[in-house]
Amino acid sequence: MPKCKKIYNETLLTFAKLASNKLQNLYQKELDDISRENCKMLLLDIMSKNIKKVVSMTSAIDDIYDVYGKIKELEPFTSAIESAIDKLPKYMKLCHRGLLEMKNVVKIYFFEAKWYHQNYVSSMKEYMTVALDCLHPILMGILNLTHAIDVIYKYEDGYTHVGIVLKDFVVSLLVNPMPL
Repeated sequence: MPKCKKIYNETLLTFAKLASNKLQNLYQKELDDISRENCKMLLLDIMSKNIKKVVSMTSAIDDIYDVYGKIKELEPFTSAIESAIDKLPKYMKLCHRGLLEMKNVVKIYFFEAKWYHQNYVSSMKEYMTVALDCLHPILMGILNLTHAIDVIYKYEDGYTHVGIVLKDFVVSLLVNPMPL
């Protein structure tokens, strides 16, 4: 078998190495982008699960008031929710702010159930007053969440690269939200 003579062009070999390095760099950037997107999706998945829990609980309580409950049963249910929340220590009230807002939602559901059982047809103004009071806490939570996500992930990854401006935005969105 004859020996093969090694023939190669040094310039072509250099270009091949550069192309390989450039391709490897491109793959690394793509993996970095994919991992960032996965982090964002995980955060959104966790938040959406929490929102689903709140909406499910709200829907279940709404059904209790609208369909299943009788006025005699709904009065103690409403007062039980109110008194349980009122007995919490102050430091727990901050953690259970959503539950405190749920207390107002339960009161509004009670009004709607009362109207239904009495065959009372409310005026549009009266109904909208009650409905807006009921939905306001839920809508504010959703709006503040969407604003926070927008700020956190705008202009590079604000979640891992926290700056002074981002902190001010988060404080203004979550601690001191603007009323609608």
